[in-house]
Amino acid sequence: MTSKPVLGIMALYWNDQKQLEEIRYFKQLSVLGRELGLSVIVFTPEDVDHSRMQIRSLIYDVRQGLWIRKWTPFPDVIFDRCRYQPNKRFEMLRKFRAKYPHLTYLNRPLANKWIIHELFSDDSVLSGYLPDTKYYSDFSVLSRMLQKHKTVYFKPINGTGGRGILKIRGLGSKYVVQGRNHRRTIIRKQVLTKPSLNLLMNRLLTARKYVVQQGIQIELKDGRVHDFRILIQKNSKGDWEYTGGACRIGPVQSITSNLHGGGRAIRMDSMLLRRFPKETAEKIKDSVEALSLQAVHVLEKKYGQLCELALDIAIDRHGKVYLLEINPKPAREVFRRIGDKEAYRRALLRPLEYALHVYQSKHANQTADKKDNAS
Repeated sequence: MTSKPVLGIMALYWNDQKQLEEIRYFKQLSVLGRELGLSVIVFTPEDVDHSRMQIRSLIYDVRQGLWIRKWTPFPDVIFDRCRYQPNKRFEMLRKFRAKYPHLTYLNRPLANKWIIHELFSDDSVLSGYLPDTKYYSDFSVLSRMLQKHKTVYFKPINGTGGRGILKIRGLGSKYVVQGRNHRRTIIRKQVLTKPSLNLLMNRLLTARKYVVQQGIQIELKDGRVHDFRILIQKNSKGDWEYTGGACRIGPVQSITSNLHGGGRAIRMDSMLLRRFPKETAEKIKDSVEALSLQAVHVLEKKYGQLCELALDIAIDRHGKVYLLEINPKPAREVFRRIGDKEAYRRALLRPLEYALHVYQSKHANQTADKKDNAS
């Protein structure tokens, strides 16, 4: 293998044809890594031969423009891009990390939305940004939340992309419901009785756990919902830096703004200035940046080092900022969509630069230890 440090991108296949959801992103990392002096391999826990301590890796051949398979040793540093799946593949990931805790990882697994909510609730700074959220144990939880808030969201504690989320509003003895199922298909607005809503929720609850969250008024004048995606990453020195932010606007009749669900993106500044005076917009941006830094501080203290984090932010009509949820395996497509080439390039480069920093720091420490032992 090349003498260059090797970055292993660890992912999960998303179907039986062994396809990878982020293959385009992995190609970009491979090309940029080569420019920085990093060799990049892509693998899943299924590709590991534990007896031989070898990996049947995917490697992008820049000259040929092709992905090739090749047996490789374990990488020097691992960038975990494994997103939650309710299946055996995710169990294989857990077993891999348990079997090889001594390997160098850029990021650590985080707990589910409910546990993270409880962790943030105990922090004096972050607690002020959290929407009211309760763990769903039975229908009485929903009833109490609707008495307190006009609208609530019924959200799975695991998963991404807006899957399995319902928006529920009380209407006398009935309920106005809309959302998305676990395949991201839009559930159009409908009025349901309590038994009908119970049936719908129970279908979503199969093998999943949920929270009920306070609804925040994020509809624009045309009825579409919007929120803000914030990306914060470690740089080449291992320090956290604000990479950028963008506004996501959901499609018609969607309760979520996710790009995968058909949403579109515009620049964060444009939306803030459309909604607020310039001075208020600047204060909101400062508040969001401070919130981001505090969130990663609390998470690293609990779970160990991370390399990047995305935060989904809502801002109500009064300018109050809410932290809706976090994503430790964020996409960066939103910056390409808004035409922010600088933020997009930063978002691509920073995990690679941080990987080099981690490798070089580890190598320097090992060299220092050898000198100390020799003396």
